[in-house]
Amino acid sequence: MITGSEEESRALMMNAAIRILVQYGLEGFTTKKWAAEAGVSEGSLYYHFKSKSELLEDTFYSISQGIADLYKECSPIPQGASAEEIREAMGSIWRTFYRYMIKHPEETIFYYRFRTSPRCTAEVRAKQLQLFCEQPVFRELPASFAGKIGLRTASDVLQNFLTEAAFSAVFRVVTGEIAAGENTEAQLETLLLDGILGS
Repeated sequence: MITGSEEESRALMMNAAIRILVQYGLEGFTTKKWAAEAGVSEGSLYYHFKSKSELLEDTFYSISQGIADLYKECSPIPQGASAEEIREAMGSIWRTFYRYMIKHPEETIFYYRFRTSPRCTAEVRAKQLQLFCEQPVFRELPASFAGKIGLRTASDVLQNFLTEAAFSAVFRVVTGEIAAGENTEAQLETLLLDGILGS
């Protein structure tokens, strides 16, 4: 039985949804399994969420907000930054992200499975990307940086780097497709940054 404030109840239900999706995937995600995991009746689920879609989207946004919050205190890359400064700043973003997601494997799996599913519409992706773009470190990416790497805007950088390539890499580590060895973080950083910035 879920007790507590509305916010606490929603958080508990979202955590139950994460566990169900990790175990069964989106195809096996049912309200019956979700209710059982949350310890509530199926009917009470809809007191907190209008639909399964709203639950999945809100859980996705919650995970995304947690990641965006990591960067609240990061300094923006200055205009006119050198290639080395940009690479170091993007490396720092990668390392912060990687370490957080490795410590939260269920969230990583949920995020990746939802984001690569048809349920993650263009509207959902745009709203999620906005959470990152609101952080100064991303909002103030030098315009010249995006142009140098063949992307139109700073949000294109985020779209290609943080929300797609980086999550794909961490998902593969969390699921064991890539060995989580001592040098994995550094090797993936090199691959990602070479891919987006050039070697």
